[in-house]
Amino acid sequence: MVKLIAMDMDGTFLGKEGVLPEGAIDEIKKLSDKGIVFVVASGRSLDSIEAMFEPVKDIMGIIAENGSIIKLFGKELQLKTLPQQHLGDIEEFLTEEIGYPVIKTQYREYMLPYSHDHFSEISHLARKLVRVERIGEVVEPVVSVAINVVNGTMPQVKTELEKRWGEHMRIIQSGHFWVDMISLGTTKGDSLEVIMQKLDINKEETMAFGDYDNDIEMLELAKFSYAMCHANQHVKDVAKFECESEQILDIIKQHC
Repeated sequence: MVKLIAMDMDGTFLGKEGVLPEGAIDEIKKLSDKGIVFVVASGRSLDSIEAMFEPVKDIMGIIAENGSIIKLFGKELQLKTLPQQHLGDIEEFLTEEIGYPVIKTQYREYMLPYSHDHFSEISHLARKLVRVERIGEVVEPVVSVAINVVNGTMPQVKTELEKRWGEHMRIIQSGHFWVDMISLGTTKGDSLEVIMQKLDINKEETMAFGDYDNDIEMLELAKFSYAMCHANQHVKDVAKFECESEQILDIIKQHC
């Protein structure tokens, strides 16, 4: 019997339109009534996830910032931050020829000057996006740095980030144009495992859906693992099944 459902957001549950499927909130309520825990696992900010799931945020689990933040039933279980001493060097490295960074704290996101013209492209990430002149103006602990990489340069940028900071933080591609810098050793899978242990739920009782590299560890923890049909082959190789975003709610209803 399925007791936990772990769900990636962009490219998976949200589909091509970037919105929740019709009936999603009601279905999460029904799952909760049955004792089944719905867990969102995303690279998005905690604030944006809670806003999207406002009616049910306290009866579900949230894994935000690719695993850096965990909340379960409205209570914080984990908050991992980046080592502060490297942020200045990261700022010196990043330019508009490389990409547009968003510096993310637990409840607020910050944007550097050269990203201003790019604001419309990244404002969907959070409701509280603040413009600053330098990273040094950010006083809260930084949870992650998300970089919207210039088209066609992802392999080079990711390789250079790993070369410079791979010993101090995890560099993970979270979308076709996005690379995230998060706390070393942090994955969606590790954070999902924290929730599973807390609730005494095992792999045989877990279902997971994802579409990108940052979902692999999460898919490996689920007996019922689904990769989206558009996923890269190495993601599909990890999952046991494939489906389209439009099929997800029907699959959940069949199993639960």
